[in-house]
Parts: sequence; C-alpha cells; structure tokens
Amino acid sequence: MASVGDRVKQRRKELKLNQGDVARRVGISQATLSQLENNESHSTKEIAKLAAVLGGNALWLADGKGDKFGNVAPVVLQSELPPPRVLRLAQTLALLPPEKLKAISILLGVKL
Repeated sequence: MASVGDRVKQRRKELKLNQGDVARRVGISQATLSQLENNESHSTKEIAKLAAVLGGNALWLADGKGDKFGNVAPVVLQSELPPPRVLRLAQTLALLPPEKLKAISILLGVKL
C-alpha cells in the first residue's frame, strides 16, 4: 500500500518538480520533504500546503482516499508573482495601440 510519502513523491514527479522547489513553496526544508518521501517521517502537518502546491487533494495525499486531484490546481504563491510595477507595466503595454507597441519593441530590441 502506498504511503503519504509515496503519493507526495509521485505527484511531485508528475509535475516535474524537484524536492527543493516543492519544499520552498511549502515553507519546509528540502530535508524534511526528503524524509517524508522516503517514509522516514510520517508527519502530515503540512499536508494542506503540500496539496495546494502539488495541485492535489489533501485527503488523497494523506491517506489515499478520494479523488487524487479533488478539482484543484497548483497554486501560484504570492512570492512567485512579478513585482507590482512589472504587472502595471504589462497592463499599460497591453493598452497601447499596435504602432506604439511596435516602436517600443524596436527601441528595446525585444519582441513584445
């Protein structure tokens, strides 16, 4: 029977994430995640955060019951979003007429 660690590892690999990526997003150390995945720890203290990061169902991760995905998607953490000024710039660029956007693109030497 698969353990919580097996399910966490399975889902992490499906998403092509490494332990460091997941641990950082959850707020735990990579060593803690490794212990969980290798069944050296059976703590489910962070299972809700793991489920949110991995886009899975917390109940399925914890005990294998229920729908694996539970109609959820991986979360984008606030720390992974661009700074507000970058978002404002992107919004402003999106409102420009095509000819002005092209001029800016040429000036910057990038495709917008």
